[in-house]
Amino acid sequence: MLYQVSLRKFPKFGSVRFLSLFACTALLVAGQTSTPLAASPVQADKSAREYQMQVEYAGNVTSLASPEVEQPETLPLKVQGQFAFSQERLDNRSALRNYRRAAAEITLGPSTSTNELSEGNRQLKARLANSQLTRPIQYLSAGGLLKQSELDLLTLPADPLSFPLLFADRKTETGAEWRPSDYAVQTFLAAENLIENDVKITVKEATGTSIKLYLTGDAKAEIEGATARFQIVGLALLDAQSGEVRGLRLTLDEKRTASQLAPAFEGQVKVDVRIVTAEEARRIDAAAAAAARKDANTPVRLLWSTDSEFELVYDPRWKIILSEPETVIMRYADQGNLLAQCSILQLPRRPADRPLSLEDFRAEVQKLLAEAPGAMVSAGSLSTRNGLSVHKVVVTGKQDDVQIDWLYYHAAHPDGRRVALIFTLEHEVALTFQGADERLLEAIRFATPKTAQAESGEEIK
Repeated sequence: MLYQVSLRKFPKFGSVRFLSLFACTALLVAGQTSTPLAASPVQADKSAREYQMQVEYAGNVTSLASPEVEQPETLPLKVQGQFAFSQERLDNRSALRNYRRAAAEITLGPSTSTNELSEGNRQLKARLANSQLTRPIQYLSAGGLLKQSELDLLTLPADPLSFPLLFADRKTETGAEWRPSDYAVQTFLAAENLIENDVKITVKEATGTSIKLYLTGDAKAEIEGATARFQIVGLALLDAQSGEVRGLRLTLDEKRTASQLAPAFEGQVKVDVRIVTAEEARRIDAAAAAAARKDANTPVRLLWSTDSEFELVYDPRWKIILSEPETVIMRYADQGNLLAQCSILQLPRRPADRPLSLEDFRAEVQKLLAEAPGAMVSAGSLSTRNGLSVHKVVVTGKQDDVQIDWLYYHAAHPDGRRVALIFTLEHEVALTFQGADERLLEAIRFATPKTAQAESGEEIK
C-alpha cells in the first residue's frame, strides 16, 4: 500500500501543541498633578519608536475531549517572552518593524521549548486586516515567509498597532470615562470576533504632559474556533499632546474552551509594553519603508518546511496540528468555522520514467475502502502551475450518521518525488470549501535534491 491514513473525521492527536497563547507586558511612569485638558486626535507619527515588551503567561491547558479520550489530559503552561523592535508608522493601518529580539520560553508540563523569530524574518510589516472573522493584525516578513510558530509568537494581545483604535475617543478630564469600540477591543485582544464588550477606560490623572488611564471590564471573544472570556485590568500612560501610548501594563484573566484547533486554557496573561528613549531607538531604513508601502495588498502566506523533500507556502486559514519530517496534518477554518482537515505525506520516490497511473492510484484508494465504508464517486488527473502531475479520487460515505467526503490526491514531481494529500470534510460544506484543496496543491514545492543519494531515491516495484 502506498500510504496509510485514518478515515475518521478530524482524528485526535496525543501531543498538545499550544504555542499561540502569548501576551506582552511593560513599565509605566507614574502620573502627576491632575488638570483637565482638551482632547486631541491620536496622531499617526511616522518617526521610528523603539518598543520593549515582556511576556508572563501562566495557567493550564486541556485538550479537546473525544470518543477515544473521554478524560483529556490537563497540563500546566508557563510562557516567558522578550520582544524588542523599532516601529515606523506607514499610515493609520500599518507599520514597518525591525525586531532585535523576539523569543519565548514555553514550559508545557515537563517539557520546555523555545520559540524564536528567525534572523531572516526580523523585518516585518504589521497591518490591520480588511476581512472580518480573522485575526485583526497581519504580519508579513520582508525577508521571506513566516512559519506558523513564528506567527503564533507575534500574535499577542496589546499589540501597539491596536493602541490608536483603543484610545481614539479618549477623554482627558480626571474621572471621565468612555467605552472603546468593539473593533478596538477585538484588535486589542487579538481575537477573530468579539461577542460581548463591557470594557471601559477611565481617566485616573491628567497633566500638561501626560494622561494616566485605567482599563477595566469583561469581554467575550472567539479565538481559534473557541470561546474565550476575559477579565481585564490595565494601566496606560499617554502623551497628552500626541495621544501616543508611552507605556501599558495589562492583566488578563482568561478562560478559553477547547476547539479542534487549540486546547482549552485557564490562567492569567500579563502584558507590559513601553517605548524606550529616542537615543535607544533604531531608525528604519527609508528604502525598506518605501518598499513596504508598495506591497499594501500582498496576501499573507505562511511557510511549512522540515528536512523532507517538499515544503508548503500556504494560506494561514490552514492551521498545522501535527508536524513531522515527512508528514504534516492541517485543519482549515474560515470565518471561525472548522471546515476540513488535510493530511500530507511524503511517499517513496518512483523512477521518473515509470509514473504512477491513475488506475493504479484508484486501486490503492479502493484498498482503503475495504477497511472503512465509502463509495468512489469520481477520478481524474490534472497538472499544477508548478508542473506537478496530480491524480484525484473522490470518495463519499457516512460516519456517525454524517455524510463525509474524502478527497485523495497523488502529486508527483517530474523526477519521481511524490506526496499524497487526503482531505476530510463534511459533504454539506463542500461548496464553502471549494477550491481550497486545489490552492493547497499549488502550495507544494519540491526542494532541489541535496545529494546524489537523494537523486537515486527509493523505487517502487
